[in-house]
Amino acid sequence: MDESNRYKFKGPGPGRPRGSKSKGAKIKDDFFNAYFKMGGKKWLLGFLADKRNAREFLFKVLPSLMPKKVDLEETVEVEHRLTPEMEELMRAFLEARRQIRALDIPQEGNVSRKSEKS
Repeated sequence: MDESNRYKFKGPGPGRPRGSKSKGAKIKDDFFNAYFKMGGKKWLLGFLADKRNAREFLFKVLPSLMPKKVDLEETVEVEHRLTPEMEELMRAFLEARRQIRALDIPQEGNVSRKSEKS
């Protein structure tokens, strides 16, 4: 082999023809075709009843079938409710914090140089 041409690359190949499906899309189509031929949802639930199948499906197969990127914009209202005990504890904590701040005690790491010298 000629040494001068040894590491020269000709560039990328022609790639996949425009409009044809990628291998991933073909696999997804094959999976869904098999899914419906096997019985659809009823078959899948029976298949997932075995924990080994369920683990394999949930961690390997399902993620590969889901879209890689999803653009989603949603506004959600969330209402937080504390148990009466947690609410009482939170109020006690906030009151203790307020009292500590009122004492104006320097916290560790917030000590000024002036107070160290005196």
